[in-house]
Amino acid sequence: MPEGSTEERHDDAQAVVYSYTRARGMPYAIGYVGTAYRSAFHHRFADGARRARFVADWLDGQRAKGARRDERQAEQKASTHELQCGDVVYSSRGYEQTNIDFFQVVQVVSAKSVKLRQIAQKTVETGFMCGTTRGLKDQFCEDAATLLCRAEGTSIRNVGAAKSARRRSGTAARCTVPGTRALSQ
Repeated sequence: MPEGSTEERHDDAQAVVYSYTRARGMPYAIGYVGTAYRSAFHHRFADGARRARFVADWLDGQRAKGARRDERQAEQKASTHELQCGDVVYSSRGYEQTNIDFFQVVQVVSAKSVKLRQIAQKTVETGFMCGTTRGLKDQFCEDAATLLCRAEGTSIRNVGAAKSARRRSGTAARCTVPGTRALSQ
């Protein structure tokens, strides 16, 4: 820290501010959040009043962020899922090529996690390289491993390549059909 700086610890905002004055009486301030090595700000101000106003506003922002973080953590802690054994969920990935995978809940482990296995699917081609697909309940893929996943509501995180999955209402999902058709001459 700069020589002659004053340290102000603000535990409620999880922040530390160092205030100091350089040559010609210019006020400076450096702010750190938590245990960060890199400063959140390091500014020079026209006068001490502007420095005090900036630091107060910055600390208010840090307190608000902390309150939102605490609220979000409390919501996550209290949340449970609505999935039951036998429910089918699907994950969709891809931009120009939409790939759909279906999974079935094989075990409800807790109020926050479930075990899934990938199931087979039936795809109907409806146009050139596009179609609809639906999962075939209780028809597990032979090489499918059982995945332990975190669930919230009707969605699941960290499922295979897609990162998330959600319960399907029973209607077919749009997908890309692999392969190409020969064009007639």
